[in-house]
Amino acid sequence: MSQTTAPDGDEPTEEDPPPLPVPDPITFLPAMYYAAVVRDDNTACVNYARTFDVPELYSNAGSPNVVCGRCRQPMTIMSATLLDPQPEVS
Repeated sequence: MSQTTAPDGDEPTEEDPPPLPVPDPITFLPAMYYAAVVRDDNTACVNYARTFDVPELYSNAGSPNVVCGRCRQPMTIMSATLLDPQPEVS
């Protein structure tokens, strides 16, 4: 968080970061793998606003979940591309 000087010049105040853009909803096919880009939206996390590539994201029943490894909070899926061919699972 950034600090600014209070209007009266006394104590610095903490300013909330600007809101991050919300991506368009993504429709996932069930039981498929995607290459995805995810973003951490937790302002208290050191990964705030950082994006990460997820090379193989499994869609589960059409509702994939990605969690930040640092803060353990859900991450926002920014984009996803269906993998073709799909990975082989044994």
